[in-house]
Amino acid sequence: VLTHHVGSNPTCVYDGEKEYWTCANEPGVYYGDEACEETLDTIVIPATGHDYQEPTYTWNEVENGFECVARTTCSHCNEVITETAVASKSVTRQATCTEEGQITYTVVFKNSKFTTQTKVVSTPMLEHDYVHFNETPATKESNGIKEHYECSMCHKCFLKENNAYVEVTPEQLVLTYKAKGCGGSIETFAFTSLAAIGGASILLFLKSRKEEK
Repeated sequence: VLTHHVGSNPTCVYDGEKEYWTCANEPGVYYGDEACEETLDTIVIPATGHDYQEPTYTWNEVENGFECVARTTCSHCNEVITETAVASKSVTRQATCTEEGQITYTVVFKNSKFTTQTKVVSTPMLEHDYVHFNETPATKESNGIKEHYECSMCHKCFLKENNAYVEVTPEQLVLTYKAKGCGGSIETFAFTSLAAIGGASILLFLKSRKEEK
């Protein structure tokens, strides 16, 4: 007596079975056809295993930083795997009054299906630290300096106009002069400006030369 066994398809996690026939007088023998002409070595169709698609990563801002949600879906059975991890934070560039800063957030997942993710976030530039300098009037012997402000961090110079700070060059701060010298000559004075060292204001070094008329 033949018994017909209907086959079943495998899934991602469970084996399937081939369609087969058995005879009561031949235990352990499996036939692949009703005529019992083809014997089968096995009736098992192995499970296919999951086929996960390329993961997606979603960053969410949370208190004191970010978290990242990883997600992937099996293309066979639509099973979804997710993992949420909180990012570690590292300051990769300090903000200054001339350049934005950078913070790098890094997430490492426990599941090997997900790769390490990073996110770079810019931080605002710092405000200039304005230091006030009074005007130094020009004299008959030296140039003067306009009233101005200098940032103690970047040493840039500023004039204050209508409650706004306007950046200027050190040369624009100089109050120049000409004075007649003895013997019918004219002494002209030139300057060289150096950026401040150690937070001091712009230094003006004067030199003179005589030009005979």
